[in-house]
Amino acid sequence: QFLVSNNMSAALGTEKYRIFWMQNMLWSNIKLLSWLEKEYGAVVVMEAFGYQKGPVFENPDDLDRIFYDLARKTLALPMIHGASGPIENYLEVSEQIIKDYQVDLAMFVGHVSCKHTWAVSKLVKDMVREKFDLPTLTIDVDAIDSRYKKPEETQAIISEFMETLA
Repeated sequence: QFLVSNNMSAALGTEKYRIFWMQNMLWSNIKLLSWLEKEYGAVVVMEAFGYQKGPVFENPDDLDRIFYDLARKTLALPMIHGASGPIENYLEVSEQIIKDYQVDLAMFVGHVSCKHTWAVSKLVKDMVREKFDLPTLTIDVDAIDSRYKKPEETQAIISEFMETLA
């Protein structure tokens, strides 16, 4: 809480940009995160794939309620909460991340094989723009295999976006 309220990162010091990563992490080019920190003072503070906001078991004595809450918990797991259920789930998660993490900008670094997330990405990006007026970058990648788009290509696209913010 201290770091957030003082606009600081444990890794970087003073932050210039707090990024909401609107899809799963870019595992094929994870060095990109330290480059963003060093080059632009930009830190990915949360990503939608791993964000967990599951229900709490409200009444452990009610077996029907337990099964209901277990079903709700299952729908809150990664790859389901943001893309395989109603769009409202993805919108709610995105809105909560933006509020909780005091985000300055968003990046939809979309995995090419996650067609279900690409289908809803426009609706989420529209919500981010309309409710929060945040600049948002959209880029396609393969989160696992860097042969799809070379790290230098991804970095160049993100660099151009970050330069427009400055």
